[in-house]
Amino acid sequence: VSSALAAEQPKVEGLKAQLKDLFQFPQDVQPHSDHVIAVIQQYQSAKGKAFKLRTTAESDLRRHFKKPLLEVQYWKQEAQKLLEATESLNVLPLVQTFLPQIEASLEESSHLKEELPLLEQKKDLLHQLFNAEEAESLLADAAHAAQEMEALHTSFLQRKVLLQSSITESADFDCTLESLQRRLAALRRDTTAASEKQADLEGKERQLQRLQEIENERLKLGLQIEEFETSAHPG
Repeated sequence: VSSALAAEQPKVEGLKAQLKDLFQFPQDVQPHSDHVIAVIQQYQSAKGKAFKLRTTAESDLRRHFKKPLLEVQYWKQEAQKLLEATESLNVLPLVQTFLPQIEASLEESSHLKEELPLLEQKKDLLHQLFNAEEAESLLADAAHAAQEMEALHTSFLQRKVLLQSSITESADFDCTLESLQRRLAALRRDTTAASEKQADLEGKERQLQRLQEIENERLKLGLQIEEFETSAHPG
């Protein structure tokens, strides 16, 4: 739009110069009348086109500077919903579903945080496009939005860490559970093997010693299972 305006300006100035030259002739010079009318029409057309281009450019710029605030408002609404949805999330499939959404919102937040300060940098242009009250209101809204976004961005970072920890804890839980299951299976096999009837005294002594070892292992495993159950269902 700016280049179009610049291209039209010389045409307008040229037509103005032609009009000035033509009006130096006496008004009753008939041969020039048609030419004068044609030049006037061209001048009015170029002037109207330039005005329309300028108006369109100013309108586009106004929308451009208001756009970040509109995007922030929409992002805030969606961000609040996402934070509420993940506030007490402890189901692994849901955690894995929402974590990418949290990460995407963080990326969008970072982008918008870079956009808002640009309004302050374009303060002089804002005062040309808007009246003083509108320009200052826009700048104040941008500053307030930046503060709100900073707080929400921090909340999203904390929520991301929490969800990632939840996934890690779930992985640790599965690993611990699998280990306990393996040890229980081994304990059952050892108990079965050690329970075979022994024919002599020496064999019975070895059996008793082995059964005592298995009992000690069972007690330790029982404590670990109890601790595991407590950590899985705190309170």
